[in-house]
Amino acid sequence: MKVLSVPDDYPLSNLTKALQGQDAVVSALPATDATLSNRIVDACIAAKVKRYIPSEFGNGTCEAAIEQVPLYIQKAEVARYLDEATRDRDGLTWSSIDCGQFFDWGLKEQWLDFDLEKKEVTIYDSGDKRWSTTCIGTVGIAVAKVLAKPLDDENVRNKKLLISSFTTSQNEVLKMLEDQDKAARKWTVKKMTSIEALEKAKTASDSDALKLRILVLLYADAKDNGTEFEKDVRWANELLGLEKEDLRSVIEKILSSQQD
Repeated sequence: MKVLSVPDDYPLSNLTKALQGQDAVVSALPATDATLSNRIVDACIAAKVKRYIPSEFGNGTCEAAIEQVPLYIQKAEVARYLDEATRDRDGLTWSSIDCGQFFDWGLKEQWLDFDLEKKEVTIYDSGDKRWSTTCIGTVGIAVAKVLAKPLDDENVRNKKLLISSFTTSQNEVLKMLEDQDKAARKWTVKKMTSIEALEKAKTASDSDALKLRILVLLYADAKDNGTEFEKDVRWANELLGLEKEDLRSVIEKILSSQQD
């Protein structure tokens, strides 16, 4: 593996030199700095990169998401800049991949508010709101599938694609967790409304506030925030040939890995 280093302030000239000769660039940068992400787009164009996959992984940047999660303003700015920079010109093409929250990582790291060790969960609103989510390995496969597509494939060229391992709900995940370990103590269920969560976010730390706002985006009953990807015409599982995954089997593997 060849590793190229650039100064910490990422000058355009250094980025361009580092990207020369590359057919494709996949960005895994945090979505907190639109200026840097846009500079990488400029470097890709200058270096004549053919395909770019931005760091759009996560929830989509629909209007409702932007209103609720300030971080997504940066993501939306990058998407706008990329679209404008490549429109009506030959050269760089792009495909963005929205995958919802990473399910396996989110469950293990308590990001989804399921504590596997303590067997505690916070259920927001009814717990029945459905949301699409993807395992990290499936995201990697999706990236590879996109890169394998011809550059002139209009299904992926300069398109936003939605993928998912499955669509589920808080209550469904909880039931499967309880089913996997019937001999253990019952899960402790705490309740919180989406309104209470947003109020709590106002005084929480930056990281906790971000988490609460994103969870409300997923879990709130009152509003359709575009989190059920299968209903969207941009859902691309079939297009990319992604195999159907089973929620119960994924949870079994996660719990098994926690015990190793």
